[in-house]
Amino acid sequence: MPLFGKQPPEYGKNNQRGGLAAWTKLTDVSYEQIAIWVKTWPDAINTGCLTGSMLAFDIDILNEEAARAIEDLARERFEERGWFLVRIGQPPKRAIVFRTITPFRKITINLTHGGRETGEKLELLCDGQQLVVDGVHPENQATISLARRRTVADSA
Repeated sequence: MPLFGKQPPEYGKNNQRGGLAAWTKLTDVSYEQIAIWVKTWPDAINTGCLTGSMLAFDIDILNEEAARAIEDLARERFEERGWFLVRIGQPPKRAIVFRTITPFRKITINLTHGGRETGEKLELLCDGQQLVVDGVHPENQATISLARRRTVADSA
């Protein structure tokens, strides 16, 4: 789906050409729909995917070592089951996508230190959520791309 930064088109909020109605219920998007979106919102330069049967493990942590350790643990447990796709938006934050047979509501774990919330969190984005998979991060202008990350085994 087209995105303005991290948000779907919403009339009056991020554009004056209309909103993307019922975006949380989109399934089976056609090439024709995408062609219309390109013409309707030419300045929505980011692309998002609706989560549901595709869920995203959003690792919203600013400590590089901790973010890598979480990715490594997920990779150790799930990489042999197929493609291991990772998206990095605002480094070191990252998201890993998975499939699920049964979509569920978003799960959030807010991290604390010394009894205080740090603003960092781990989330499983699923039913009714979306994830930026291609584009430009609105805060740091970094390129965002969901991609298969190379492993040592890939190099052999």
